[in-house]
Amino acid sequence: MLGKGIALAPEALAQLRSYDWPGNVRELRNVLERAAVLARAAQEPAVRRVDLGGARRDPAGGDLFAFEDGVTYRDARARVEAAFERRFVGWLLQKNGGNVAAAAREAKMDRKYLAELAKKHGVT
Repeated sequence: MLGKGIALAPEALAQLRSYDWPGNVRELRNVLERAAVLARAAQEPAVRRVDLGGARRDPAGGDLFAFEDGVTYRDARARVEAAFERRFVGWLLQKNGGNVAAAAREAKMDRKYLAELAKKHGVT
């Protein structure tokens, strides 16, 4: 429960689990508090979806397209690709109820490769 009668629905929990938290408990708490306030305002008994920020947000807390001096093209590209993989695999598995085979069919990709990506990024 998220205080005063607000529950966390399984789809919201899956969404939270698919996000690569940068180890910042305050960020998680703020996301949950904001979701609970919005659910209460909408008179919903449960949080069904949480706002994790924009698609360009890096799980490490910055903008994916904010570059620094000395960063190579290869490193910058790897960071963006990893963030994309993590978000896409998390979304795909959530959408398919955690069924890797169904998610792989939908994405037209090999099931084993999708499972490897999920493991690589800690997406369950």
